[in-house]
Formats: sequence, structure tokens, C-alpha cells
Amino acid sequence: MNLSLLLAMSASLVSGGQSLYDNPAAFRADVERAFRVAQESMGQHHVRLVYSESTPSSPCTIGARALPQELAGADVVIVCSNLSEAAANYPQVLFAVSHELAHHKLDHLRTGFARVRELLDEWTKNDKVAGESLEEKSARAVREIKPKVMPLVRRQELEADESAEGVLRQAGFHPLHGAFVLDRARRWEGRDELDLRLAQERIAALQRRAPRPLRLPSVGVFNP
Repeated sequence: MNLSLLLAMSASLVSGGQSLYDNPAAFRADVERAFRVAQESMGQHHVRLVYSESTPSSPCTIGARALPQELAGADVVIVCSNLSEAAANYPQVLFAVSHELAHHKLDHLRTGFARVRELLDEWTKNDKVAGESLEEKSARAVREIKPKVMPLVRRQELEADESAEGVLRQAGFHPLHGAFVLDRARRWEGRDELDLRLAQERIAALQRRAPRPLRLPSVGVFNP
């Protein structure tokens, strides 16, 4: 079974919402600006930004993600236009982009993929179920392997959030902008119970470290 297929299936989320930006060009400009700021803050000048448009015929499955050279040909952060359904302004885009860059800075991709590959190899060797399609077998692999890899995922996601929070603070923005993004994204279809519990834990961690509540005119006080 292909590791990249397992990875893609494990992140098959469906946003299906409405952009929080009135102008798609303004959103893309914020993504590019945020990437430059986060790159400089984290010293990750070797990482490339890849921007992708989500369309009905070719929808994105996730708003933003980091991928290593092994899978993408270069160390990249991929940002899809549907991130604008979770990020409503520049600070929130900055949090999302910084979170993905942090996975590169903290060497999460190498250790994460090594662990998934180890579990997948073990699962494949011991799997005795016959008569499944590749899609069915891949879906079952995700269901059975994911609980075993979640402790590592949890640690890495919390660490990346804290790094992204640092970029927000350095840029003069309230750290709870990140909680707004996480709260909206956790409502996308495709989240299972493990994802939802982790999203709530990530939001709570940001709230605990916040110096004060964050009030946005269009949303109110953040209270997920």
C-alpha cells in the first residue's frame, strides 16, 4: 500500500462552506505575506509555498498542510483557497501558515512519517483480510493505525500551535486568533472523534496561555 495514499485518506476533510474573505485576491495576498513573515521568524527559507485553488471539479481536502521532500519533491507548505473558510483575516492566516512551517522547523515530518511507515509496514505484514478493494483496505488501515499514531500527532500539533502562537505574538497579534481558525476547521466534515478531541485540546491550550479574551466585531468574544 502506498504511504502517500494513506496520508491523503487520513486527511480527507470536506469544508463545503463559504469564504470569510470577500476578495479571493486579498486572501492569496495575505497567504503570501504570512508565509514570508513566518519564514523569516522561523528561519525556514528553504521551504516553498504552494498555493492551490479549490474548485468544484477539483476540491481541496484540507486547508493547509506541510509535506516533506520525500512526498512533494521539496519541503513545502501547501495552502488551499478553502483555508479562507476557516481563517477570516491576516492574523488567522498567519497562524495557519506558521503552524505548518513549524512542522518543518521542529522536524515533525521526518519523525511523523517514520512512525506512520513503521506502523503501516507492521499492519501490512499482519493483515490477513482478503477480497477488499485498495480503497477499502486503505480506509481500514487508517481506522486501525490512526489510534496508535495519535499520541505522536497530539504532541506535534500542540508544539506547532505553540510555535505559531509565538509568531503571532512577535507580529503583535493576539494568540487566540489561532483558536478561531481551529474552531471553524473542526466543524468540517470528515473529522472523527479522535480529531475532534484533539481540536478541543488545542483550542483549550491556546486559551490557557492567552493573556486576555479576544473580541472580534464580526464574531464576538471567542468562546468555542
